[in-house]
Amino acid sequence: MAIHPLPENLPTDDLLQLAHRGDNEAFNAIILPWQKPLFAFLYRMAAHKMDAEDLIQETLIRALEELRLSAGHEHVKIWLFGIAACTALEHLAHCRRWRSDAHLIAEQSEDSDPVAQELISEAIAAPGFAFDIREHIAFCFTCIGRSLAPADVALLLLHDIFDFTEIGCSGALGIAEESLPGQLKSVRADMNNSYKSYCKLVTPEGRCNQCRALREGIPKAWRGEDLEKIEADSSQESSDGTQFKMLLRIVREADLENGRSSHYHSLLFDGLSHQEDAHP
Repeated sequence: MAIHPLPENLPTDDLLQLAHRGDNEAFNAIILPWQKPLFAFLYRMAAHKMDAEDLIQETLIRALEELRLSAGHEHVKIWLFGIAACTALEHLAHCRRWRSDAHLIAEQSEDSDPVAQELISEAIAAPGFAFDIREHIAFCFTCIGRSLAPADVALLLLHDIFDFTEIGCSGALGIAEESLPGQLKSVRADMNNSYKSYCKLVTPEGRCNQCRALREGIPKAWRGEDLEKIEADSSQESSDGTQFKMLLRIVREADLENGRSSHYHSLLFDGLSHQEDAHP
């Protein structure tokens, strides 16, 4: 189950009509249950917490404006995620894509940056911190996503992480339904190939062993779950060719936004954003 499951109880027509007529309490009642999953989607699109916070505010403003114009939003999930996706894609159109190995380049930069090291040390020492390996896998998934076409990532997130149907993806993203299977297959292949190129968890030839190295570099009391448990899951599932499904399940279940190592990963995202923005 996703860490931020989508609301099951949809707003009534009466509530939509009240919001349409300017009732702020009705609008809040419609929107509030969707804020966490919407933010989770935007954070995984932008890979930057402050940007995601700005994007969720812009999404809610646009939703309010649209609702004041028309109460005819019977598919609230598709409507709200469609606004969120459009907002994220407009933002990312002005951002450069990250290099596919940005996280590996950042490791070297952070090792020589005392300010970054101090911030990370403070995050590790903060009460309640533990290095959550599943959150780190979701972090890596998001980093790889920033190296791919944003529209493709939006489709992958909606369908494979937020459990949208193909019809729902079509409505939210304005993509012809008949073209969705091919697009999904293509972006899954791109994401999977990136994992195969870098991730030692997926392939022994992978260059990136960051999840293990970071965990082992943290004091034992704060290391969280042992990586061997994740690797056991991976090797068990790899026999029938479903490693990527295993990764998707981990990403779905990881609380990247508010988990035990969320601030730590937010700092890593900040460093990566600064690095990639400055890259010529």
